[in-house]
Amino acid sequence: MEVDLPFVAYFDFSALRDSYRKHMLSRELTDHPLYAEEWKIIEEASELYTGTRDESVLHRYKRAIEILTRDLYPDLLETNEIKALGLPLSDLYIRPTQRLLGVLEAAKQSKSFSIQTPDDDYFYIMGCLFIMSMHYGVSTQMNRPYLMDVAMKDGSAKTFRIFINADHCVFTPTEDFRELDSLQIKQLLKSPEDVELWKTLIPPGSFKMLGFTIVNMFDVTRDVTLERLKWYLVKRDALSRKGSRDMIKSSLATFIGTDNFKVGLSRYDQKTSKLARHMGEGWKSYALSGHHTTSLDQMYCEVSSAQLSREHHYLAWNAEDDQIDGVSEPASHVIRYLHEKGYQSIIFIPLVYGDEMIGLLELISRDAQVLSPMTYSIIESVLPVLTVSLYSFIENHQTQLESIIQQHYTSLHPSISWRFEEAAESRLQSPDGDDEDIIFSQVYPLFGQADIMSSSEIRNRAIQSDLTLQLKAAQEALAMRGEQEQLPIIQQLSYELDQHITDLRIDLSAGDELSLLTFIRERVDPVLQWMRSDSRYASYVETYDALLDPELGIVYRERKKFESSVSLINRELADFFQKKQAEAQLAYPHYCEIYKTDGVEYNLYIGQSIQPSRPFEEFHLKNLRLWQLMTCCEQEQLYARLRPRLPMDLEIRSLILCHDSPMAIKFRVDEKKFDVDGAYNIRYEIVKKRIDKAVVVGSGERLTKTGHLTVVYSQDKEREEYEQYFAYLASIGYLDASAEHLTLEDMPGATGLRALRAAIRYEEAEMTDRRRVISLVS
Repeated sequence: MEVDLPFVAYFDFSALRDSYRKHMLSRELTDHPLYAEEWKIIEEASELYTGTRDESVLHRYKRAIEILTRDLYPDLLETNEIKALGLPLSDLYIRPTQRLLGVLEAAKQSKSFSIQTPDDDYFYIMGCLFIMSMHYGVSTQMNRPYLMDVAMKDGSAKTFRIFINADHCVFTPTEDFRELDSLQIKQLLKSPEDVELWKTLIPPGSFKMLGFTIVNMFDVTRDVTLERLKWYLVKRDALSRKGSRDMIKSSLATFIGTDNFKVGLSRYDQKTSKLARHMGEGWKSYALSGHHTTSLDQMYCEVSSAQLSREHHYLAWNAEDDQIDGVSEPASHVIRYLHEKGYQSIIFIPLVYGDEMIGLLELISRDAQVLSPMTYSIIESVLPVLTVSLYSFIENHQTQLESIIQQHYTSLHPSISWRFEEAAESRLQSPDGDDEDIIFSQVYPLFGQADIMSSSEIRNRAIQSDLTLQLKAAQEALAMRGEQEQLPIIQQLSYELDQHITDLRIDLSAGDELSLLTFIRERVDPVLQWMRSDSRYASYVETYDALLDPELGIVYRERKKFESSVSLINRELADFFQKKQAEAQLAYPHYCEIYKTDGVEYNLYIGQSIQPSRPFEEFHLKNLRLWQLMTCCEQEQLYARLRPRLPMDLEIRSLILCHDSPMAIKFRVDEKKFDVDGAYNIRYEIVKKRIDKAVVVGSGERLTKTGHLTVVYSQDKEREEYEQYFAYLASIGYLDASAEHLTLEDMPGATGLRALRAAIRYEEAEMTDRRRVISLVS
């Protein structure tokens, strides 16, 4: 490799020679026959101490180099370490270990190796960074790893991570040297890609380097393969792409150690218990044998079917022992079929997302020695990323199905289906015409929500609690009651854990959860796994393991409580509202949308244009408003009964927005949803999105309050109407008799708002339809 560099490098072993001589003198070994003989060999190699790049010189004094570098090359590690001595950014290497010679021998066309880098400019700047670090003492993180791919003679490929240690290098200026001041150093560090600037301030050949580097290589083929597979599969359409099957097979072959097998994939529908062919380009299912879908029970015997779909355990069969995981004879129909086709070893692996099987990975080979139960253990680390990618594909596929259903078989809210039928009829009559706008004018909106209080803060606290508990448990396991003094790397890891615990006490920022889980998976878990495998340390990990969620492999206590609580609240409140809606539709049909977030919110629209066949009167609107208030109170009553059952105690706050002016809503074909129509009506949407953050004027108090019903309005006539409703609800035990009249601080796009707020009376409320002022059935 001949490229411009800011230094000229030479092998020089002067420091090692002096160290050897010092060792002899300190131990009084100068007269020892062995040391005297070795010292003679060292002294005769004078050309090694003035700087050389001559390979013949290095070869001539090979024995002297071996003696001088003996401490760097322990005999026990000759066949274990992949290591050599070299010059920075050079192809010239000496003193390879036996393990490195074996790698080079097995390589397709390599008798040496080099780091793969983008271009010569990269080498130049890297050379300058060596100088910045070694001569100026500027920290440049030079001990960075590099990756090198090597094609092997057997057709496989290996990836090595290379670390370069330059501690034995000394840089001395030449006549072309220019001293850098602090400003110039800062300028260079701010311009990592401006090679002309680097060449100007640190010209080519301005330093002479004497010494050598130590190059260590580690086989990271499996780690890099898994990482590359993750990056490939993280894309939503990864399993749809051409070549995805080859990518998966190549990755699996790296783990299994041979490519003498075929890969198939199928999707599994839990509701129908059927396997379906994966639709990605180039994929096929050998198990389905040409069918698009087949029942799992038709392909497998009862035991095998249960093992896959319910127990989520793989099936492995080999012609030599003629059994499936210890069960005599190939009982599954599909295995008989594949055996008749000439396949001698088979393994089916369920891909499980959450607690449901979503697909089946098929590996089959005509060689009985290739696939076995051990195969599952070998490729197990690949399965999670493949499962997530398949789940993403299924979600996308489901979206496409829903799009087709929406396009051809849309299920509409009954109150407005008639209008879409008219539009469809018009479309049939004029196929080439433009799509007809579907607008409902002069409708009155009603908005309400039962929102979980401070859900974001509670979610963050739950994350902090779980992560802190896991980090502390890991720290306790690594303490090993005093034994870690023998393992300084564990002390360093414990220090990092302590830093993360301290940071968690202060704050939880966006991305912290993911970064900490990555830290645990990549840094902590390997050490704990080593401890589990060693009988001396296994007991220290037991407490930590007991804390982990068996499915997720992380501490998931407070988060599980929170998510389960939110899910239960949303389901119960939404189901209750849906049931009440069915009753309210009998009074007068109206349009309803319900959304589950951290709580439940809904939009109602009522007006003549929604139901032209029935006269619409003002009392229908008033009836629906009163119904909304009563339903809101009843939801609060329901929640009071539900609350003791929640895994985590949460509070909800009820809020209603009154808007007395009619508006138009328009169906948006692109989003298949209704939205307000007209610039004036947009203000309603803005107010709707901001009122839950509203603050009472003069007090700084949040508008919504636990155990209270709050109604926001802007006009006096709205206040008067809702005061009557509040008085009535107080008389029948839904609300407290005294209501607060509040003025809200202005917000962008939401000014001049006021509110009524009253406490809900949970104990004395009488939920009887006969006490309602207006019948819900007209």
